[in-house]
Amino acid sequence: MTRIVTESKLIMQAEKLIRAQIRWRCRRGMLECDLFLIAFFDACFDELTEEEQETFVELLDSPDPELLAWLMGHDKPQDQAFQAMIQKIRSFKYNRQCD
Repeated sequence: MTRIVTESKLIMQAEKLIRAQIRWRCRRGMLECDLFLIAFFDACFDELTEEEQETFVELLDSPDPELLAWLMGHDKPQDQAFQAMIQKIRSFKYNRQCD
């Protein structure tokens, strides 16, 4: 019984650490990006599907200037999954609702 509880605690701690790492990656070199990403992460990340969560994390690998252009609606990413995620983030920013 103790081993199961310990393993469960370890899994929960690992999940918290991963979540903290993802949140930290939302902090960018541009305040404008931070405002979009951190608010969306805090409010909506847990409601995303596993595939959408993976897309969000992959999106964080994008360079700041591209990411800002996408978030501001000045440009669109080529990747369809990125387009959908950017739309979710923008929708949350302006409507304060997770889709």
